[in-house]
Amino acid sequence: MPYQKNNKNKGGFILFWKILSNFSWFISLISLASGIIIIIIQVFLRYVFGFSLPWAEELARYCMIYIGMIGSALTLRESSHPSIDFIKKVLTDRGNYILDLICQIATLFFAGVIIWGGYSIFMFEGFSSRTPALRILWAFPYFSISLAGVLLFLFTVEKFINMLKVKSKDK
Repeated sequence: MPYQKNNKNKGGFILFWKILSNFSWFISLISLASGIIIIIIQVFLRYVFGFSLPWAEELARYCMIYIGMIGSALTLRESSHPSIDFIKKVLTDRGNYILDLICQIATLFFAGVIIWGGYSIFMFEGFSSRTPALRILWAFPYFSISLAGVLLFLFTVEKFINMLKVKSKDK
């Protein structure tokens, strides 16, 4: 769901988070719509005219990759990932806060690994060859890894800032 007005982040970065969230949703929706349209056209051409576009499946695959990668970051921002919360039920408020901090730090580390790995693949493999059907540089599909890592990192920083703001208000 795109950025909502009732977000508790009231700092100077609210416009930044709004733009970042809306940009992510926009890219995801464009990728989803493009993938669906391409597949519908491909199926229609194949079964009605007996003709297939050689590049359609490849482009639809890249659209789905972008949906998955950006969608993971949006799911993190919305706290919609499945979680096991039986530990949180037995911890005190302070224990939950510490556990959340540890999780946010681990997520930042994980996002850093994704950024580094995605950047490595993007730079060292992305410009050396082209995709089989579309003949575009592999950099386009590989960019989704780094983009997802950056979005994961930034959305985790947003959560981290909000956690610290809530903690400072409690004191």
